[in-house]
Amino acid sequence: HHASHPLAGLVRFATQALHGRGGVVATSRPKPPRSRHIADAPTRPGFTQITVVQEQPARFRVSLGSIPGYGFEGEGVLLDGVRPGSPAEKAGMQKGDIIVKFGARTIKNVQEYTLALGDYKPGDVVEIVIKRGDQTLTVKATLAASSR
Repeated sequence: HHASHPLAGLVRFATQALHGRGGVVATSRPKPPRSRHIADAPTRPGFTQITVVQEQPARFRVSLGSIPGYGFEGEGVLLDGVRPGSPAEKAGMQKGDIIVKFGARTIKNVQEYTLALGDYKPGDVVEIVIKRGDQTLTVKATLAASSR
């Protein structure tokens, strides 16, 4: 008797629509876009603006050739080494240097360093401020394409 109830078909249709089948969006709330800028999303129903932001976390397109030490507790990124022939080596950077500024960004940790690398493309020249012992040095590095 339940199956022939006039609302049964409607409920089934609405349920399918809710789950993305049936080609109708029965909810007034669209799925939130995978964007951290939800405040920027248009609220007009029926209109979806898709903004593709190339923000890949931590898969750098550029390489400095520095080998960061992950156990460092201070501010900046301590280098465990530099790869031979890398932009870091050519810029005169060495094991034990601490990167405190990369271009316009102040670097407090490895995450910020990773984000800073993402601001650039291969061939860009960037000023890097490093601490070596009690000296603060500024070097210029020409970034290479990442091999990853």
